[in-house]
Amino acid sequence: MTMPRCIITGELITQENNSRAHIIPSALGGRLKPWDILSRDGNGLLGDKVDLPLIRAFQALMSLLNGSRDRGENQPVQMVDDNGRSYIVGFGDPVKLTKPRYEEKAAEDSVQIEIDARNLKELKTLLGRVKSKYPEFDIDEALSQAVNVRTWPDGALKEQLQIGPSVVFPALFVSASLFAVHHKQQAHPLLEDYVSQFDPEQPKMPPDTFYFIPSDEWISSPAEVSHIVAIMGCAKGQRALVYFELFNAVSVGVLLPYSGQSNICETYAVDVLSGREIVPVIEKSVIFGLPWEATHQLGDPDLYEITANRIGRLLQISQERAWDARIEALKADIFSFDDELPLTPEEMANGVGKLADFVLLEWQRPLMTVEMMKADMETFSELCSHLLSGIPASGRGAFQSLTQPYQQKLADHLNNKRRNNAGQASTCNVTPCNN
Repeated sequence: MTMPRCIITGELITQENNSRAHIIPSALGGRLKPWDILSRDGNGLLGDKVDLPLIRAFQALMSLLNGSRDRGENQPVQMVDDNGRSYIVGFGDPVKLTKPRYEEKAAEDSVQIEIDARNLKELKTLLGRVKSKYPEFDIDEALSQAVNVRTWPDGALKEQLQIGPSVVFPALFVSASLFAVHHKQQAHPLLEDYVSQFDPEQPKMPPDTFYFIPSDEWISSPAEVSHIVAIMGCAKGQRALVYFELFNAVSVGVLLPYSGQSNICETYAVDVLSGREIVPVIEKSVIFGLPWEATHQLGDPDLYEITANRIGRLLQISQERAWDARIEALKADIFSFDDELPLTPEEMANGVGKLADFVLLEWQRPLMTVEMMKADMETFSELCSHLLSGIPASGRGAFQSLTQPYQQKLADHLNNKRRNNAGQASTCNVTPCNN
C-alpha cells in the first residue's frame, strides 16, 4: 500500500502526523474534513497563511447569520454608525455600545460630567471614578437622578467586509487542490511553490484562479444560505474546473489539470444555517459548454453590483433571523408554563401585551420600515389566532376582548408610520383572533 504524501510539504503522511484538511474552514460552517491529504505541519502552514485571513474576512457574515458550526461559537460583531460610534452586535441580542461614554466638560465654576453606561453595574463603577476624583460627590444622589433611556445608532450600522481577491483567491486556490485530491484527482502543479512563498501581508495572486459567475443560476442549492464546491473534469480539454460559492455571495473558479478519460462532476454543499450537507443542483450540460475563464474582473461595475446585492440579501436574512430568534425567546419566556397548571386566558392575554410592548419598542428604530411593521403585525395576529385555538370555548371571549386593544395599538402605530411616509391617511385591517 502506497503511503500518501502531504500535498503542501511533500512529507509522508503517517498515523502520527495525519491531519484533517478543511475544504471550507469550520469557523465558516464547513463540515468536509478528509484525512490523508495534509500532514500536521502542512495544515499548520495553511491555517496561518490562507485559512485565517479567509475566516476573518467572512466572520462578520457568519456571526450575523448565526451560521451553524461543528465546534466553537460565533462571536459578536463590532460595527460603527454614521457618527463613528462603535457598537457590539450579537445575534438575537440588543445592540450595545462597545464601551461606555465618560466625558468631563469644564464650565466657568464647575465641572459637567456626562456618562452613558450600558447597565447599572457599569454606571456605579463610573460613578466611583467620579467619587475618587471629587470626594464630595454623592453617588446615591446621582443614582437617584439617573435615567434609563434607549438610544439608537445614527443611521445604519456598518462593517467593512474584506472579501476581495487578495484574501479569497489564495484560500480557494489551495482548497481547490484539497478537494481535487479528496476525489482522487490532481492538485495544481504550482501548489507547493505557491504556498511556500506566500506572504499574507503581501499576498500574490494565485495562478488559474478567477471570478466565475455564470449569467444564470446554473449552479445552485436548495438552502437559503449555502457553501457550494464542485469539481468538473473535462476529458476533451484535459482540465478541471473547481467551482466555489461561499455564502452564495462570492463565486470563484480554479483550473486544475485533468487526465481522466471521461467527464466527471463531484460536489459538496452545506446549508450554512443548519449545518446539514445538501445536494447542489448543477446544469452540467451548460457548465461543460461554457468557457472556463474569468467572467468578471476586479473593478467591473457588474461585479460590484452583483456582490453588493448578494451581501444585501444575506444581511436581510440575518435581520429576519435575529428578529425571529428574539421573538421566540420572548414567547418562550412569557408563555412557558407547567403542563399541570396551564395558563388562564387572562395570563395568556397578559403575555400578548408584553409581546406587543416589545414590538412597539422595536418599532422605534429609525430604520424601521412600513413593510417590516406589516410583517410584524401579521406575525402578531397569527400568534393571537394560534393561542386562541388552544383556549377552551368558555375562555375565548375574554381572551379576544383583552388582546384586541393590543392589536389595535399596533395598527394605530402602523397607520401613523404610513401617514408620516405618504403624507396622507391610510388604513390597516387588524386580523381578529377568531380566524
